[in-house]
Amino acid sequence: ILFFREETTSSLNIDIANGSRILMQIPWTVTPQGFTTQIMCDLYKVECQTSMDYRPLLEAEEVHAMFQFQYPRVWHHRQVWECDFFSVSKPTLHFVFDHV
Repeated sequence: ILFFREETTSSLNIDIANGSRILMQIPWTVTPQGFTTQIMCDLYKVECQTSMDYRPLLEAEEVHAMFQFQYPRVWHHRQVWECDFFSVSKPTLHFVFDHV
């Protein structure tokens, strides 16, 4: 994942082990209320690193989560994003000022 910070290109690298899965459901139709996209994740041996001086950001043995993104049909109406983490095993967050 690439992003810009103070006109400098930075990156976020996410490594996961074999056996991990990401299931994404995108609807083919839109209702009068809009549509909802769902992402379900079962990730193993998760390692997130940045391109900044202090590279490690997040490590975990297992992450089980579901994300729901509700998009309205009408332009500029309220979107609802929900993140549910069912379980995170042995998490370590290396949060330093440069990551902000």
